[in-house]
Amino acid sequence: MSRREKSIVIALSVAIALTRLLALSHSLWDWDEGLFSTALHHYNVAAHHPHPPGFPLYIAVARFLRLFIHDDFRALRSVELIASFFVFPVMFALARAMKFPFAIALSAAFLLAFLPNVWFYGGTAFSDIFNLVLLLAGLAFLFEDRILLGTIFFALSLLVRPQNVLCAYPWFVAAWRVRRPRTIIAAMVIAIAIVGAGYGIAAYATGWQDFLGAVRGHGHYIATVDGFKNPNRESSLHFFPLFVIDPFEAGRTMIVVFSLAVLALVIPKKRDLDALATFGPMALFVMFMLNPTGASRLSLAYMPLHALLAADGIARIANGAGIVLRRPRAALVVQGIVVVAIVGKLIAWNLPALREVRRHDSPPVQAMKWVRENIPAGSTIFIDGGLGPQATLYLSSYDMHFVDGEDDLAKMPLLRNAWYVHDGPDREAPVVSFRRPLKRLYALFTRRNFSASVRRVAGTVHYLDGWYDEESNGQELWRWMGRRGRLELQPIATGGELRFSASVPITAEPAPQVTITIDGRPMESFVASTGSFSRRYTLAPSPSSHVVMLEVSGVVNPSRQHLSADARDLGLQISALSWQP
Repeated sequence: MSRREKSIVIALSVAIALTRLLALSHSLWDWDEGLFSTALHHYNVAAHHPHPPGFPLYIAVARFLRLFIHDDFRALRSVELIASFFVFPVMFALARAMKFPFAIALSAAFLLAFLPNVWFYGGTAFSDIFNLVLLLAGLAFLFEDRILLGTIFFALSLLVRPQNVLCAYPWFVAAWRVRRPRTIIAAMVIAIAIVGAGYGIAAYATGWQDFLGAVRGHGHYIATVDGFKNPNRESSLHFFPLFVIDPFEAGRTMIVVFSLAVLALVIPKKRDLDALATFGPMALFVMFMLNPTGASRLSLAYMPLHALLAADGIARIANGAGIVLRRPRAALVVQGIVVVAIVGKLIAWNLPALREVRRHDSPPVQAMKWVRENIPAGSTIFIDGGLGPQATLYLSSYDMHFVDGEDDLAKMPLLRNAWYVHDGPDREAPVVSFRRPLKRLYALFTRRNFSASVRRVAGTVHYLDGWYDEESNGQELWRWMGRRGRLELQPIATGGELRFSASVPITAEPAPQVTITIDGRPMESFVASTGSFSRRYTLAPSPSSHVVMLEVSGVVNPSRQHLSADARDLGLQISALSWQP
């Protein structure tokens, strides 16, 4: 490169590195981030601290930073942040090593740095950007035939993501071009030594048998639950648009990016085929083996393919424009305009999501902090398993019991001062709920933990006959019944209180008569003069379940009355219900 070109790369590297600060998450959010945080103090792969096979290099670097940063989440986040500073220059280096011209290499690095998932995950406590930078550095050295240095970085990336071995094509190309047996053997020994030492330490810290059992079990889980061996998983080819075209659902902009990438492959050059051979196997592995709800994060390892090919596709269009205008320099102007336009659209799409995670705690962390501020230490807290790692970090001073959802909670003894913390909205009342907006973040992030709720432990309510399935708009839950519906309430030894909020469709029919019967005894009968109402009843201790019958004198059928396509008879809608000591 010329001095001017070097100055451009350095200036852009610094400027783009500063934009990474906009993605710094205010708190941990996901289950995996909690597991990584726990691993900084209790490394045990068998206990999934962290997931098998253990991310030994990522944890080691985070533990080092933990000496200077006295917070687990921030130490992990710092590893990702520092790595994200190098996304642009390392991607540029890889493109140049693959013989892409300067302008195309610059465009590819620019595109990759501002892809929403690359930008977003650089401010989290995941390991993906750290892995990406190591992988790109190793590939860059390998394409330059610097096989020993390339092998070192490539092997280090395997200590974060073993599946990076699918990107080994450049290693074989470098070995073929070098053709020095001693160098090739030395590179192989280095790779085996690095990978063996890293995972050997992970196995030693965990226990050899436990480590091997955890790795086998996790591999089986991925294949049979996340992967194509799950009989309930849709066809992997069905996920092609999600995994390959637009993994974070940014819409038209990513369709344009993918179309430009396809354009580069219509009449491919060697550099395009090299890119496809390097990252294509990883894309296929992810599409066939991993969970589609995590497409945004799981696709990070092959996003460089999109950036490289799209940049080359843009150059093809720009060169055509230069020929038509008979001004070769116009091609660079067109190329710059197209790249800046695409990046500008991606930035505008991504900024609201980054603003939300930068300014606010995640719903699970808000729930944990609410517990610490409002419930005395030592109290009994039942934790839904989906929030286990977060609760372990925040609620260690409480008497915690982990349960697998409402059905498991129903088997626990009903304690007067026990609380339940779980992932998701809650129809019970009273309840404290925390939510994060779904728009953009829902596709950008793993699709979980967007809401969390805290409430006192209540008795289980079973919906018997007369009720339709539970419904939701993403923020609220409700359940309709027809003309009558029965509920069964779990016995509470000390007696309990039934509360509910309901509504009836009085706008379409004369005001209905509502009758409530408990254990065969009429409790109340009234004309619903307003659309919504609430009721509460205190019930005496009973060794057996209470049966509640709700009846209305009239129903609405939206289909027959040409109000909507809903053909159900709708009499009464429950929007909140609790049964507790």
